[in-house]
Amino acid sequence: MSPLENLNSNVLDRLIHNLSTVYTSPNLLIIDRLVAPIVDFLTTISKLRSSAKFDNLVYLDSPLDKDTLNQYKGLILILESSNKAANEVFELSKKFPTKKIHVIVKDMTRSFVYNISNLLKGSVTFESLALNPNIDKPFRINSNIRVCRWSVSPLVVDDKVLSLEMRYGGFQSYMFEPIEQISRLSDSFLALLNEFSGKNMLKVKNYFGKGDHAALLISMIKEEKIRQYLATTMNPLQQEFYLNKYPGNTDVVVLERNLDLTSVALNQLNYQGLIDDLFTLRLNEVTVSGTKYLMKDDLYRDIKHLNFASIGPKLNQLARLVQEQYKQKDNLSDISEIRKLVNNLGSLTSKQDLIKKHTTISEAILSYIKYGTVDETPTTETGQKYNQYEQYIEFENEVFDMEYKASVSKIKQFITEAFDMYLVTSSVILVSIVNDGIKEKDYDQIHSKAFENFGIEVSLLWESMASRGIFKVSKSGPSDFFGAFSGFGISSSQPKSPEPIDEDKYSRTLGISGGQWTQRSNYSLINKFWNLHPLLEEEESTKRTGDLVDEYPHPSFALPGNTVPILVRLVEALYSRKFLKYKPVNNVSRRCNWDGLQMDTMFEGKTVDINVCDSSDSKRSEPSTKGYVVIIVIGGITRGELSCLKYLEQQLRSQGQEKEFIIVTSGTVNQRKMIEAIKSLD
Repeated sequence: MSPLENLNSNVLDRLIHNLSTVYTSPNLLIIDRLVAPIVDFLTTISKLRSSAKFDNLVYLDSPLDKDTLNQYKGLILILESSNKAANEVFELSKKFPTKKIHVIVKDMTRSFVYNISNLLKGSVTFESLALNPNIDKPFRINSNIRVCRWSVSPLVVDDKVLSLEMRYGGFQSYMFEPIEQISRLSDSFLALLNEFSGKNMLKVKNYFGKGDHAALLISMIKEEKIRQYLATTMNPLQQEFYLNKYPGNTDVVVLERNLDLTSVALNQLNYQGLIDDLFTLRLNEVTVSGTKYLMKDDLYRDIKHLNFASIGPKLNQLARLVQEQYKQKDNLSDISEIRKLVNNLGSLTSKQDLIKKHTTISEAILSYIKYGTVDETPTTETGQKYNQYEQYIEFENEVFDMEYKASVSKIKQFITEAFDMYLVTSSVILVSIVNDGIKEKDYDQIHSKAFENFGIEVSLLWESMASRGIFKVSKSGPSDFFGAFSGFGISSSQPKSPEPIDEDKYSRTLGISGGQWTQRSNYSLINKFWNLHPLLEEEESTKRTGDLVDEYPHPSFALPGNTVPILVRLVEALYSRKFLKYKPVNNVSRRCNWDGLQMDTMFEGKTVDINVCDSSDSKRSEPSTKGYVVIIVIGGITRGELSCLKYLEQQLRSQGQEKEFIIVTSGTVNQRKMIEAIKSLD
């Protein structure tokens, strides 16, 4: 049994405990649709009803008439921690001033408690909140309304993936209020430590981080959470043994979302990523053509990381195998063989159902890409060769090799042909990243055309994105490619020193926003150095065994343009530098590190490398090939990156390094969530 399996049980226990404290009866349970997927992920409503005090359930946005509500003495609300949710409570209390209202708030913050108390003129004051060290205790706002916190962090949403399940994958929080997210991520790391005990105990031996907020999070973990872990789980003698004798077995790698927005702006090509992009995958549920599917079956676990082009052949192969097993029944004469077949019939039927399910979803994906709808009724205009989604994926495949002028013309074409605003916005982000900004005069023309098509909404959105470094408008335009290589010995001229890092420039945004343009070098250099778009002929041919590492020659299968996510390369560089083809930099140390990789030359933000107890370079010790790697991503991770990290884990194993990856993040993010996160506030 994995130590992580207890985390979800603990989350459910905390919900049941909150429900058990309700003293009224009968009660109506009202759930916010934003929180409902988490409840469904943890348990069924029938199981929840058996251990909680409610008689019926409705969603928060359902019509609620007085006659229905008057049947219940109490209302139980399960909400997210937001101003909108606080207003919903306020409106219900106005309609039913004598009704007992029990409010359970997912990861409730102090600001939520203060806001709801202020709206209802309650008894909770700013001073009492500030002095209260324990927000997990219930707050009585007035004689009828009581609020309590449901701590969901962290939730194990996938194999060794821990998520805060924040709205918009945590991207909005990262851009507008990163301190709350960083605090919760540090709490999640503490929860992770607590779940490993005995021989499985985690002990950090190295900290690595890139970015100012990454450095802050590492400081919180190192200076506060580790001490808290020791104080609450060990006596002084055990602490001394742990600190001085117990061997380190865990590397902590903390990365920020702003290091790589390319992977977010691109559409995803792996199976789970495409499902999320097109139909919105809510934890383990997706609705396609009005049918709800649970995505937690064994077949989905086997194929979710694959590039979508691999899915059809896999399903066809599996269908043929099942069909062959069915045919065997006509040739059986031995009683024992017949019994064995009868026992397997249920399994075969189940496999057939799973194949049918994923074939249906795959056909819906293909239909959407081709026609813009899942019912194969073309929505393309007369004369258009492809649906806009298919055209856009073609653009994504080509943008990294396009001339700047051709890229700008393509954006203008998308606007003229009335492409979806999200795709147009994404194209602006991609062209800006690849070309180190868009020339001011070109941006003005693009913006003017977009304003004519989409109105003031796109102006506000783009202004907010540009101010937060999501894309850049450059007065000088794209950077000189060859000049960027002067500091790496490529140019024959005297090498130039990289510009000094302006620490104050970014310390001013620390804790306020994670939004900053982080490329210190142009994309051409970053691409060449980190081998972000590897050529197929560079790699050996692959064999087909089922593992990702045997399916694909490199981790570029999940994104268009044969793209390897930068965050994945940063993790990979700690343990293997074989991918560095253009300018190889060997690791002269046996200890994992980023030495010689020009981290500060290419990317803004602090670089952290702390050796806690790694003795790999000692002549007396053998370098450890086993251990844990806890990868913490601030601002959300894409499903494409999750698949590529799974690939990297398998690749390291094939090279003799048994590294077990555990990913901790604010949530999953994609193109749509990134844009909606900015759009919803401005």
